[in-house]
Amino acid sequence: MKPIVIALALALTAGVLAVACGDDDGGSTTPSPAATATSPSVGTATPKATATAAAPTVSATPASTVSSGAGEIAYFGPEGADIWLVNADGSGQRKLTEGQCQQAAGPFWSRRGDKIACVSGGTEEAPETKITIFDLEGQTLAAAEHKAWLWGFAWSADNHHFVYAISEGETLEAARPSLVIGDTESEATVRLEEAGDARWSPDGSQLAYLKAAGEEPAIYDMASGQTTSLPREGLRPLAWALGGEALLIAANYQQQDIGASYEANLLHLASAAVTRVPELDNGTQFWLSRDGGVAAFLAGPAERAEGGVTISMLNLTTGGVTPIEGAVVGYPSEAIPPDHIAFSPDGAYIYWIDVVATSEEDLSGTIFRARSDGSELTQLATIKAVLFAFSPDRSMVLFTDESALWVAGVDGGDARSLVENVGGRWPPAAWRPLPTP
Repeated sequence: MKPIVIALALALTAGVLAVACGDDDGGSTTPSPAATATSPSVGTATPKATATAAAPTVSATPASTVSSGAGEIAYFGPEGADIWLVNADGSGQRKLTEGQCQQAAGPFWSRRGDKIACVSGGTEEAPETKITIFDLEGQTLAAAEHKAWLWGFAWSADNHHFVYAISEGETLEAARPSLVIGDTESEATVRLEEAGDARWSPDGSQLAYLKAAGEEPAIYDMASGQTTSLPREGLRPLAWALGGEALLIAANYQQQDIGASYEANLLHLASAAVTRVPELDNGTQFWLSRDGGVAAFLAGPAERAEGGVTISMLNLTTGGVTPIEGAVVGYPSEAIPPDHIAFSPDGAYIYWIDVVATSEEDLSGTIFRARSDGSELTQLATIKAVLFAFSPDRSMVLFTDESALWVAGVDGGDARSLVENVGGRWPPAAWRPLPTP
């Protein structure tokens, strides 16, 4: 894995950087953990498409699903400079920052959508980590700078703490990893030395991480400031599960030329009991429901000419597996972008986008929905584009062509161009999270 540098900023997503901490509206997406203890990570880079879609077209035009003022979106302006806001219906466009956010990843909304983080890491040759948090009036709430390589950033569910992973040293190979916990309500910070692989608990009260030196998993408690080591060494945290009562962990981790091999397990924190979860072994991609009780996972190669992988549902309480019959997801890369699969907020449905080549030059994404019990597979729409992001309520989808940012209903309704000259960034933008209590 490489640090977040200018050349990679176009390939990063908020979902990815916050990947193991839960996305901003409830669910979480979890790829394989970081490659080494000296390359800490709060996420991994999103795969790049091997082709660029032409101007988007939609295969269906049902009644509009985009209502006036619904779904605010944050995006970067030309050349990746400054954060702009716009509503999904095209109204309310305004510039949030002025020269304070250059060549950054994200943008990253706080969990309640009242703050935005601008995150940048300089270059691989000249590392310079900059973290700036803004309110929605463009006022700076918190800022940090380090001469360090930046690996990732994620908000806590408490809406004011955040964590980022850096490495400091004369060379990248000799750099020492650490995690820094910041707070928008005070200037206080907590630094966890020789640490990486950070995963926020669902309520934001704890941070699971890996002590890099001895590959020892630990949990930092925000209230007490105390760190508790987990009962076994050689485990890597993958994600919190079962409402924060358990951790998905990787045992017997071995880095490979491509990916990693490991055994996935569920560690119940109260009893320290460990349950094997072989369905998630060896870097299998999975997506957790909001309550952490169900994982949608990529079950194996699909039997079709266009390639792709099948999707199954895993109940983490019972261990039961339910295939979604006929469900296939594809993408022209080694992995599925985390934003292309998402649970509905109540966990009753799962949505995904199957991207396949329609010609030597064109790619299209077909939007599907099914119930989480594997029933009611429904094709919703096909959109001639490659890069997508579902809205928090799953009623809309953002997508981009070579230059413009578009939005449409998941049923293909009311496709419209929102912003020109976005430069084909990935992600094209970030949805404001749903309001939470």
